[in-house]
Amino acid sequence: MKKTAIVLASLALTACGESGPDFDVGVRGDAAAIKQELAQIAGSTSGIGGVAPIALSSEGDSLVFTVPAKDGYDPGRIKMDFSQGEGITKVAVTVDMPMVPMGDNMVLSEEKVEFELRKALKIWGSKYGDFGMAASRDTLEANVAAVAIAAQGADTGSLFYTGGTSDWAAGSTSDWDGASYDDGTGWGADSGADDYYADDGGWGAGS
Repeated sequence: MKKTAIVLASLALTACGESGPDFDVGVRGDAAAIKQELAQIAGSTSGIGGVAPIALSSEGDSLVFTVPAKDGYDPGRIKMDFSQGEGITKVAVTVDMPMVPMGDNMVLSEEKVEFELRKALKIWGSKYGDFGMAASRDTLEANVAAVAIAAQGADTGSLFYTGGTSDWAAGSTSDWDGASYDDGTGWGADSGADDYYADDGGWGAGS
């Protein structure tokens, strides 16, 4: 599948700092079971050579995905909180991403990461409500893998599939090209040049 490449070409972010949930999605089912399923997306980079793996940890009842970033930048962070309602679990998500350069005058945009994660989580949540553990996590895993690739400023031309859970098993690095990665139509947001280098929200080099 080529989902990871497609997602990477659709995101653009601006760092705004972690101050609380950025969005939440309701999923039919038990909170503990849903948490267990979503924990598995941490393995989305396990089959991609050239990309440092995402780390999974817990903060109380929350899941925290720590995304390694390019040298000189703080790691990204995706936190998921789970609250059980009557037949519905609310998954509240907080996203913090470094403003890593993505081509000429472009930086990784937190806003679009949030948008794409919310969309992917809603897709999975709808399927989980109908099929439970049989619901595919492909879209979510491709999304998270793309975030990791962008945050690390990985050379997309040198990435390769090593086996594991990644959707790269059916894909090819030839799908990754400079235009889709940094032409401004995807994850990269205008850096604003002076604004970016003067203030990167505490995520950039020298922070």
